[in-house]
This record gives sequence, structure tokens and C-alpha cells, in this order.
Amino acid sequence: MVKRRDVVNDLKKLGMIIDEGKRNNHHAKVINPYTNLKAPLARHRELSFFTVKEIYKQLGLDEPRNLTR
Repeated sequence: MVKRRDVVNDLKKLGMIIDEGKRNNHHAKVINPYTNLKAPLARHRELSFFTVKEIYKQLGLDEPRNLTR
């Protein structure tokens, strides 16, 4: 399991835009401004490593290496 805050920090370092939207939404949107690809990001405290891997894939990024399982 990976902490959501670690994923958000890593995505921001890579230049991604996090659109939290309204607080009653179950997912935030992550937008890659370079390719205009989008992916949902759940609002759970911890995310499965495989879910994080899929988010990076949907955004056209390489697999995260600095996030531990």
C-alpha cells in the first residue's frame, strides 16, 4: 500500500495538475498538461501499488520507482 499524499507529491514533482474538485466527489482528477491525458485518483488514505501503477500508465508516465509497495 502507498500513501495517497506520497503519490500526490510525486505527481506534482512530475508537473501533473491535481484537480480536487468538490469535496463530495469520490475521486480527484490528475491531468498531464503535456499530453492532456487524465486519470482518476481515489481519496483513500492508502492506495494499492497496482492502482498507482495504472494511474501512472493512464497519464503516459513511467512506472513509479520511488514509491515502495
